[in-house]
Amino acid sequence: MHSIQILKDALFPPRCVFCRTSTNTGRYEAICESCMNECVPGSGFSCQDCGKRIPTINSLCHRSNFLLIPSGLYSNAHLESLIHGLKFDYIRSAALPLAHMMLQSLSSVLDEIPFDLSRALLVPIPLAKRREYERGFNQSALIAKEIHKLIPQLIYSPQILKRIRYEVPQSKTSTRKERERNMKNVFSANIPKTLNGLPLFLVDDVYTTGATIRSAVNELKKRGAGKIIVLVAART
Repeated sequence: MHSIQILKDALFPPRCVFCRTSTNTGRYEAICESCMNECVPGSGFSCQDCGKRIPTINSLCHRSNFLLIPSGLYSNAHLESLIHGLKFDYIRSAALPLAHMMLQSLSSVLDEIPFDLSRALLVPIPLAKRREYERGFNQSALIAKEIHKLIPQLIYSPQILKRIRYEVPQSKTSTRKERERNMKNVFSANIPKTLNGLPLFLVDDVYTTGATIRSAVNELKKRGAGKIIVLVAART
């Protein structure tokens, strides 16, 4: 196996998703140090509705049943390249730098989080089986797994949330109402009694109108989830 990897690295050396320079000597396979420095993680929470950065829970401008922590903006070309590389170019190694960014943003509000990380669930937004089969993986699950490696005290629980309906990709809808309608009754949640009421980190790659997240959060809340914090790599 080691020899195969050596040959693979020689024939197809890892390159930065943005500038295409070699990343053999950097921290990450997917992005070079220079481009990663352009992906500065944001701090604080973000309003789910208006997008305003919120330094503390007490300064929320729109109330919701979850808190949102986006690591950056999708308009950042370097961050967009990382996310696009993971989702559409199948560069799985892009999950690690995204996870690092998301945890840096989370660390900026640790004092504001009203629960112990060692008693919190970590749940990725699931893909429909058909789409996961086509892609070969769930990008949100890859990011969540990297987060779990870095914070193993979290209870990784991908089985709790399932996608039960194949819907039109959100990128192909044009209005917020269409997105909300498209995501209605898409998820099913099953939280075991032993985990009932525990706080939960919900992981996704991009937050746009929030239709996907709201649908998942509402289902999780109905099934007994505690406080929910949504971690995303970027918001539009």
